[in-house]
Amino acid sequence: MQRSINLKIILLILILVLPTFLDSCRRNGESRFRDLDKLKPERVTNLERIRQKGILRVVTEYNSISYFIYRGQPMGFQYEMLQELANHMNLELEVNVSNDLDRNFQDLKEENVDLIAMNLTVTSQRKQDVAFTEPLLQTRQVLVQRKPANWEKMRQSQVESSLIRNQLNLAGKVVYVQSGSVYETRLRSLSNEIGGGIDIREVNLDSERLIQRVANGEIEYSVCDENVGLVNATYYPELDVGTAISFPQHVAWAVHPRSDSLLKVINQWITEFRNTDKYAILYHKYFTNRHSYRSIHSEYYTLG
Repeated sequence: MQRSINLKIILLILILVLPTFLDSCRRNGESRFRDLDKLKPERVTNLERIRQKGILRVVTEYNSISYFIYRGQPMGFQYEMLQELANHMNLELEVNVSNDLDRNFQDLKEENVDLIAMNLTVTSQRKQDVAFTEPLLQTRQVLVQRKPANWEKMRQSQVESSLIRNQLNLAGKVVYVQSGSVYETRLRSLSNEIGGGIDIREVNLDSERLIQRVANGEIEYSVCDENVGLVNATYYPELDVGTAISFPQHVAWAVHPRSDSLLKVINQWITEFRNTDKYAILYHKYFTNRHSYRSIHSEYYTLG
């Protein structure tokens, strides 16, 4: 009887004391976890890191459209767009210049730069490695070829008959393209589509250098974006860029695939900026103004 009473007393004590003891353990445990959380470094996004440094690091290409020096001042469609973006974000702009596509993608992967601002064609293969922004514009890939000698004195029909207008006629032709570019991928697909035969030569020269070589008669054919080709055709009237080899494609910038917050800010800005008069003026200045001051024969223009 006495033993039964003692057990009841013990159980009653446990019922009264145990919840308080467990609650104390829980609070102590939570406190320890909070202390551990304080010791863990906070996850800082790319955008936060950029804002902390106050610098937007960008790589772009050096050519007569994206970035060049005129009268000692940096200019170009990509450069002026980047200046607008940096001002919008209240950041200093740090521009690196490189025409090496593979190196630029590697620098983005290693986070040596925050943004690739070039005439990048958006492709599914590239989407595996980078995150593309909203498109800046649309273009298509075109064949760069030279008009026949004395073309100025010939009828238009005679000029046309001497040029490649049917992609099937590229079979057996040697076409030079920039190494690592989308032009090589497209040409290989086209070669398969027409039954093979296109001799594709990859070289470490950007598309604009190759355009110049076609104009100078050093090579017969190359490929470039149509907007770039049309601008260069104003410098070299002996060039023809009227034969398309691809459908229209989006052109955009690229950020690191983990840069979600940075991508969101840039996309919002691009969407708004594309609808402004300032964007229309910039586009006209670099792509449609055929009387541009940027003549490559000008002593004030530097592309070397």
